[in-house]
Amino acid sequence: MKTRITLPLICATTALLWSTTAYPITLDETANVSKLNTGLTNIQPGTLFLCETQGIALGVGSCSDRVAGAVTSDEIVFLQTGPNTLSSTMQSEREAGEANPPPADLMNLFFPTPFVSISEPNGNMENVNQVLTYRPGVGQPGFALLNGVPVTYDITSDVAEPATLTLLVFGLLGLGVAHRLSSA
Repeated sequence: MKTRITLPLICATTALLWSTTAYPITLDETANVSKLNTGLTNIQPGTLFLCETQGIALGVGSCSDRVAGAVTSDEIVFLQTGPNTLSSTMQSEREAGEANPPPADLMNLFFPTPFVSISEPNGNMENVNQVLTYRPGVGQPGFALLNGVPVTYDITSDVAEPATLTLLVFGLLGLGVAHRLSSA
């Protein structure tokens, strides 16, 4: 009788600990570099697609595979680069006004399977910091354990660009000057 009660209790306790404890890894679109995390076990390679189309819950497939016309904003590629090492690389889409990458760079794009995708928190709002916490489950891209605890990812996408911020600042300054002149 004790065995029947103990096993479900252990499973429930493990599930509760996994849901409340996590090892966070921060990924940021502006950094656009690979992050290496060592000391991990149970590493699952794959690709996470962030969709600009709203309403796409975490699920299997790329944005456009799951919803016709859905647009991919960013990709996070997870690779096992050593026995206990996970490389996480965030790749961003080409923004308006940017030149196409050279063909040689396009040949180096590699998106390992499995694929999963999810909407960005604010959908297609550009130049607004969008932060998403991704908690992969067993078998999903990026799943790994550190000392038996699953990792999570705090992902910042569509960061406001410096040129946009500069225009905003100058616009606000212009409004302030115009207000002062009209008040005088």
